[in-house]
Amino acid sequence: MGIERDPGTENFIGELSQHERDVYRFMRDQYDRTMNYGADDDAEVQDPQITAIVSREFNISAEEARNIYTSVETKIADFLRKQ
Repeated sequence: MGIERDPGTENFIGELSQHERDVYRFMRDQYDRTMNYGADDDAEVQDPQITAIVSREFNISAEEARNIYTSVETKIADFLRKQ
C-alpha cells in the first residue's frame, strides 16, 4: 500500500538541497507507515517516535528533524499556492 504523490510537488521537492530532500522524504514515509496511511493518528505519541527514528537515521537532533520537515512543508504550501 502506498500514497499516490503529486508529480509537480515531487519535482519541487527534488529541487531542494539533498539533505532537506532526504530528511523530508524519509520522515514523510515514516509518518505514512506509522499512521497507517492516514487511518491512524495519535500525533502526541507518534511525533516523538518518528522524530527519534529520523534523528538516529540522519545523525541530527529531533528538533532539527522537526524543523526540516516543517520548513519543507511550508515551502511546499507556498509552491502550491503560487500554482
